[in-house]
Amino acid sequence: NNELGGEVITNERVICRMAYLQM
Repeated sequence: NNELGGEVITNERVICRMAYLQM
């Protein structure tokens, strides 16, 4: 569960970073 949660958080952080770069 901890690993899955970490992956989900990482994915969200990556998406946020990509959106920030696009802006």
